[in-house]
Amino acid sequence: ADSLYYNSVDRKAQLFGNVSLTDKNQQLFTEVLNYDLNTKVATYFTGATLTNESTQLTSKIGYFYLEQNQAFFKDSVIVVDPQFTVRSDTMQFNTQSKIVNFLGPTLIASDSSRIYCEDGFYDTENSVAEFTQNAQFVRGKQEAVAEKITYNGKQKEYILAGNARFKEDDKRATADIIRYEEDTDKTFLIGNARYQDATQNIVSNEIIYTAKTESFVTSGRSRISDPPQIIEADTINYAAETGLGIAIG
Repeated sequence: ADSLYYNSVDRKAQLFGNVSLTDKNQQLFTEVLNYDLNTKVATYFTGATLTNESTQLTSKIGYFYLEQNQAFFKDSVIVVDPQFTVRSDTMQFNTQSKIVNFLGPTLIASDSSRIYCEDGFYDTENSVAEFTQNAQFVRGKQEAVAEKITYNGKQKEYILAGNARFKEDDKRATADIIRYEEDTDKTFLIGNARYQDATQNIVSNEIIYTAKTESFVTSGRSRISDPPQIIEADTINYAAETGLGIAIG
């Protein structure tokens, strides 16, 4: 730092001007830093930037626990990573496991999607995340809400659990669990499943919908209302691309 005040009795230091704190692969930059040599805890209240390899984090307030590899950030928290950007009110970050815990209103944005939550975590090493407390998901024209949203980046899969709702243009879907696969563009509605578009209303225990071919398969007693036609069966398989379907049972 440019200036340093150190009390050797209580082993506490205050650093001023171009402060840099280095710990293994990470560096903390700020203008004013308080550091307790007894507990190895660094705090700042005037803004700072933390870098860890390719990830950069900024916030106005921070508590950095070096021995526990834990950091808490508050007020205007922004994380910039090659795969995503995070804006949050309050966040906890483990610099060793690289797991981010969201402790307040948070918005996660990537190239193709945005997720909002007020609680949850993101394992940046394994690209696995769980979002709760008013969890919402947006991807293009697709919007979804649920009690819990789970994301697996390696499998490119989203799982919405608990009062799950999904919409895209005139399409609407609800179920106990909604699972969406990015690669196949398939949506799985599991438990109390309902799918509705401009022409039809489908109710079943389970519905698998493929957006590319506009086809669906139902499992369990199913009902399709396509006025003036109504079909009920144990299983229904229909493809809009060919205009053909089969109802069994």
